[in-house]
Amino acid sequence: MSELSKTESREADIEMVLAVRDGDTTAYQGLVEKYQMRIYHLVYGMVRNQEDARDLVQSPRRSGGQKRRHAGCTWLTSMVR
Repeated sequence: MSELSKTESREADIEMVLAVRDGDTTAYQGLVEKYQMRIYHLVYGMVRNQEDARDLVQSPRRSGGQKRRHAGCTWLTSMVR
């Protein structure tokens, strides 16, 4: 992925995170779908159980209280941790 594409992707993710914070469930679902496997591997590394990891990935807590502007994956992983 080129540097420009990475920047565009990051900016799009930030816009999606801001939309999620405003209650946009479609944006939330888009972020989850985009980063689902990455989040699954992070969670699996923590719990070492496939079924538990799948359950946890399906129900991350939705946190709108963070003040910083994180990109999508960073924002989603912060909810998992």
